[in-house]
Amino acid sequence: MKQFEHTNTIKAGIIFIIISAIAPLSLSAQKLTDNNIVKDSKQLSIGIGYNFRKVPGYLESMKPFEVTANYSINNRHSFYITLPLYIKNRNSMNEDDNPYSSQEFLKLKRRLYGINLGYDYHFIQRRNFSEFIGIGFDYYRTKERIESVNYDSSRDKKENVSHDFIQNIYALAPQFGVDYSIEHFKVELKYKYAFARIRKNEKYNFTTGEKSWNIATQHANKIIEGLSLSVYYKF
Repeated sequence: MKQFEHTNTIKAGIIFIIISAIAPLSLSAQKLTDNNIVKDSKQLSIGIGYNFRKVPGYLESMKPFEVTANYSINNRHSFYITLPLYIKNRNSMNEDDNPYSSQEFLKLKRRLYGINLGYDYHFIQRRNFSEFIGIGFDYYRTKERIESVNYDSSRDKKENVSHDFIQNIYALAPQFGVDYSIEHFKVELKYKYAFARIRKNEKYNFTTGEKSWNIATQHANKIIEGLSLSVYYKF
């Protein structure tokens, strides 16, 4: 298995130091008066958000929208499930962006979906403001299809070609963030530093049906950093 780059290791160390430095503040947070601490209560909230995380793709990264269900056991502990989604179609491409310089580009279809599961611990709470750290498991599946026209010189004819690029991404994601609540609404800003394992597959298909082939499956390790902004409604 390939090792993560040295720079990523340094980043991970910096983040660990930051978390280690702020975690002891939870001890002082325990001493806050009842008037300054959000009351303990089981609560469900539903949110929508945008992830500035660049999930890797074949041509370019994808930044998905997210729908999240968050369940708070009390004012300290909460669990969440997030469904990311990205859909984009293009019917033209600049010549400089065309991966097939010898082919005529027709259409590009890009899709991303997945599921994120995780736990957050709110170690500082004062009035409507909260800070938290947590851990999550993220899964993404991406599929990009490029449809083009290829000229077959041996038969002196054109044929439609589709190139499918598929990824399955599995990631363990330490995270921390802040949120601010006003009555039934909550705004959350969360940062993730995910250690990802990526499984890549490629396939070419020709509409004539006479030939097609698969590229050997490839595996890669990658650090995926992400910053998401979400707005929740608390029931």
